Amino acid sequence: FYTLHEDDVYISNHINTLKRLKALGLPVNPHYKLHNSLKDSLYYLKNWEKKRNNLPYEIDGIVFKVNSVEEQEKLGYRAKTPRWAVAYKFPAEQSTTILQDIIIQIGRTGAATPVAKLKPVKVAGSIVSRATLHNADEIKRKDIHIGDTVIIQKAGDIIPEVLKVLPDLRPPNAKAYSFPLNCPICKGPLICPKDEAIHRCNNLQCPGRKRESFIHFVSKGALNIDSLGEKVVDQLIESGFLFDCADFFTLTKEQLLLLPLFKEKRAQKILDSIQESKRVSLARFIFALGVRHIGEQAAKEIANFLSKKLDAKEISPNTLKDIFINSTYNSLNEIEGFGERMISALREWSEDYQNQSLLEKFTEVGLQLIMPQNKERISNVSGKTFVISGTLSKPREEIKSIIEDAGAKITSSISKKTDFLLLGDSPGSKFEKAKRMGIKILNEKEFNSLLEK
Repeated sequence: FYTLHEDDVYISNHINTLKRLKALGLPVNPHYKLHNSLKDSLYYLKNWEKKRNNLPYEIDGIVFKVNSVEEQEKLGYRAKTPRWAVAYKFPAEQSTTILQDIIIQIGRTGAATPVAKLKPVKVAGSIVSRATLHNADEIKRKDIHIGDTVIIQKAGDIIPEVLKVLPDLRPPNAKAYSFPLNCPICKGPLICPKDEAIHRCNNLQCPGRKRESFIHFVSKGALNIDSLGEKVVDQLIESGFLFDCADFFTLTKEQLLLLPLFKEKRAQKILDSIQESKRVSLARFIFALGVRHIGEQAAKEIANFLSKKLDAKEISPNTLKDIFINSTYNSLNEIEGFGERMISALREWSEDYQNQSLLEKFTEVGLQLIMPQNKERISNVSGKTFVISGTLSKPREEIKSIIEDAGAKITSSISKKTDFLLLGDSPGSKFEKAKRMGIKILNEKEFNSLLEK
């Protein structure tokens, strides 16, 4: 094994490459080291865990890699990571500070998240003044009072969280926290369903919800409109240019030039990106709508389902509105991976008059939704359904593409609709369930042979 600090820019697959880079005068971290045994690697790890604060930059772990490129190729990949490299994370750094207040943030689905306002303190290299408290039950479970001394850490060295309270240091004037009954932004009621831990503001016109929905709509996974970040969205809201997501497509250069620090070139870049996004994939558009419980994968499944029902390369948002309104519970239940919660969320969203009007407005401003093109089914597994369990020689996404290119489907759970379980190393409970249900189980070699027939 050899090791590299995880936050380094220059990372190679072979230690000799590092030496060559260094000889060329390129920046190489000087702390990498070749180890001849696991014992040496563990000693190196423990040593740097103690010395990490002596470095002039922040690190949160050590990467161990197999030194031989040939061995790397033999070891291959798991679903998302190589087998020949392991990132070991150091325990999260912790700090103690005072919890000065608790505020409520409203998300795009109306989720009301309590956030701790903290006396600023340095944690893992940055100054932290806020930390998530998750929900009302979490505050009660940890017995958090305003004025408490708390221990905080960064989950994964990224997201600040309150780990626990130090009750012995609680001052006499500390206040127990009562979760508010009303949204702090629109003053509408905050409701917590019996089967959930999260309070929600159900007012679709809540400014807090609308702001978050605007940011989500233009984000990378959704319409991906270039240069429209949070600050620009806030400026557009404050200037009165945004009332719903369709208003992005009615923006003019004259309006953008009224925003602070906007010049001709910047305004034109945003307008060009908006124009390009008027033709967007159906899956991206559905995800951009921000329907609760409908994530990227669910949006793709809806798009694929509709592409089989409609003989069209493109549809308008108005057509999508009609489809949503007229969909029955049974028809939505045919969508791969859809359960009762997702169906209920989609129907509830579709039945709202304001959402129907929004889809009509998208049509008026010229949006066209590109339907996914069903690939020609060319193998003897066309129409079959696969589930994967365990790690394979190729990344999970690559295996998924191979299955879909062959005209088959892949789902996340075993059911009576499953035709094959593709089994890799260290399989989970799906293996036992597939055996009980009599589902055909394939190893990777058998899977490749099946596709080649």
